[in-house]
Amino acid sequence: EGETGAREGREFISRHIIPVSDRAFDDFAAGELHD
Repeated sequence: EGETGAREGREFISRHIIPVSDRAFDDFAAGELHD
């Protein structure tokens, strides 16, 4: 069933997706170093 596959796919993606940072990588790379 297409609907079942879509539902399972959505659940899989929501479990494995990487959260998006609120800062750009350039901001992170240019940030201060902490010891």
